[in-house]
Amino acid sequence: MLKAEAAAEKTDLIYGQTLIDEVKAIKADAERLQLEAEGRRDIRGALQAIRERVSIVELQAKLMGEIQTGNRSVTVNVATITPEEALEYARDVITLFGPSAAPEHGLPPLIEGESDSSVEEQFDGN
Repeated sequence: MLKAEAAAEKTDLIYGQTLIDEVKAIKADAERLQLEAEGRRDIRGALQAIRERVSIVELQAKLMGEIQTGNRSVTVNVATITPEEALEYARDVITLFGPSAAPEHGLPPLIEGESDSSVEEQFDGN
């Protein structure tokens, strides 16, 4: 049984490496086409080649396991509270984050150096 599992794993590794090698070849083609477009001063062609290269890099990262894909699930254990408590929590969340909830404080200043004393007090805990 272990030999069969090892053989299947080896086959998967070979297939995975083949895919990665193919992606690398396509990536090199996209880079070559980008350089050609830039040499012709074809901005649209160069930008399209750049977009393709970005997609190829993303695919390569997914194949190599550097980017997680698929659905993720989160489990929240609410079995330790009563149904009434769960409803109370749900109402609190809706009150805090629902569409009619207004921010309690203004937004912090967008320009560095500009100060708003009420915001600074909020972050200082005063």
